[in-house]
Amino acid sequence: MPDTTIYIGDLVAVKKELQRFISLPEWGIVIDETTIIPSDLPEDEEMDPIDSWVVFFPNNDDTLTIPKNCLKKIVILDE
Repeated sequence: MPDTTIYIGDLVAVKKELQRFISLPEWGIVIDETTIIPSDLPEDEEMDPIDSWVVFFPNNDDTLTIPKNCLKKIVILDE
């Protein structure tokens, strides 16, 4: 079974179940690791930082920050 752990340089895609909500190209390349720190919350609400990847999508020349749990690694198998 292939390793599905994501590292910088890997090809990734948004998980299938999220693609109906988010219109993104089919695949991107992980270029960095970061954390999203929520800041625009009402005073009585608190949210933990979100571990994320910075992903470059060459099809539309765009770079986006996407939470780690929203992505899956694209694994290419040699036969």
